[in-house]
Amino acid sequence: MTTAASPTFKGTPLTIDLGTSDSRLVAAKTVISYGDSGLGKSTNLRYAAQWLYEQTGLPLRLIAAEDSSKQIFEGLIRVGVVQPIFLTKSLNPISTLRRLSRGEWPNPDGAWQPWAGGYSGYIVEGLTSVSEQIQEDCRDKGRFLGEQKENSYSEGGETIALAGKFSYNFTQLEALRLIKGFAMIPGIERVFWSAHETKGIEEGSNMQLRGPALVGSAKTGAVAKYCGLLLHFDGYPVTKKVGELSVVETRVRVWYQRHPDSQYPHITYPAKTTIPVEALGQLDKKFPGGFFAPVLAGNTLKPHLGDFLQVEKDILATTTDDLNEWKARVDAGRAKS
Repeated sequence: MTTAASPTFKGTPLTIDLGTSDSRLVAAKTVISYGDSGLGKSTNLRYAAQWLYEQTGLPLRLIAAEDSSKQIFEGLIRVGVVQPIFLTKSLNPISTLRRLSRGEWPNPDGAWQPWAGGYSGYIVEGLTSVSEQIQEDCRDKGRFLGEQKENSYSEGGETIALAGKFSYNFTQLEALRLIKGFAMIPGIERVFWSAHETKGIEEGSNMQLRGPALVGSAKTGAVAKYCGLLLHFDGYPVTKKVGELSVVETRVRVWYQRHPDSQYPHITYPAKTTIPVEALGQLDKKFPGGFFAPVLAGNTLKPHLGDFLQVEKDILATTTDDLNEWKARVDAGRAKS
């Protein structure tokens, strides 16, 4: 067992158990964006990747389980800002994703290389598709059939069956493991996840459920506690005139605060930021109402996720400055006494 020395408080040394293999003390900041398809989640992640590169000068890694990511990130891939791996269909998704979540990366010849640093963050597209891959792999390989075993059959050497109940729980826990694992890769600043949204009923309580989709609903509510920023992409229709025609277009609000479903006000969508409560007023001044609304202005989306992250960073810096001033006053008063 190894321990790290840290400041002494009232004569008692504070030590931190680091275990035997992980010396990282601070996890990367995890951002999860969820919503229906076509609302700009991937596009906003591309802007976030550019923002992080501007901050650090280091590239990011992209792990994509969705084909739509290829075109959106193609430019950043070509200029070397994003290093991609596409897992639309993986033969062994569980072991592959676990290795990726430890910072390992495959060479062109298929050999795995250990984490060596040099990257500022990861983008994982997306949480829902990754979960579906794990679930499909369990079904294809006949794992956790449980009560479905009697209803399964073989064809051409393949076991054909529905997923067993236990496989849902396994897949949900595996997805949560990945969220935590990527955040603990040493030295990275951010992990960005995208997810589709789920609209269902919670098992046992029959309560309406909203949030990032895994497979099944049992662990949907647990996702939020493993991220610092949870954003809900919410589309709403707007009718406008184009000549003599009335055209309905979809506009987007990106919520950083919990908000009601527009059709069912008694049901709320989870969203959160971990900015200190005393600084939330500053965020609300910049983005009133608990959301920002990206709009295409020329060839640029404004405001986008990168803009939001910059505002968040500036507010946190101001909060730190205030705390430094407070500490200086306290220390000065103590010295006089």
